Amino acid sequence: MTDSVIHIMAKDCLQFDNSDISADILQTFIESQQNNIFKLTNNIRVDEESKLAEYDYRHKKWFAGRFVGEASFFHKKQEYKVTIKPRFGERFLLRMLEEIYNIRITKSENSQKQTDEWNHYIKRIIAFI
Repeated sequence: MTDSVIHIMAKDCLQFDNSDISADILQTFIESQQNNIFKLTNNIRVDEESKLAEYDYRHKKWFAGRFVGEASFFHKKQEYKVTIKPRFGERFLLRMLEEIYNIRITKSENSQKQTDEWNHYIKRIIAFI
């Protein structure tokens, strides 16, 4: 196994940033994460089922699905990390979830990195739900 992790980034419903990603890498990502998705509801019809990633034949590019989060996986002994962030920003998503679930998340006084803070807020929201 290699020591370096290849980081693949995207915003939900938008194209992946990395130009060196391939179909087999993203297929491994999709297959490895099918059982690791936390959904807020189970009331989803089959035609509403969202994909983790899809290839857009018209634009000839890979696009992220509607899920946000982070996942690590291995493909051919190389470690990859996929990060999908909300396209309207973390703050907007958090405020939207606060309204939906009638909760308030106060800003932490700790001086954490933005990504650590984001993960912290998501964990708190899931705990409330």
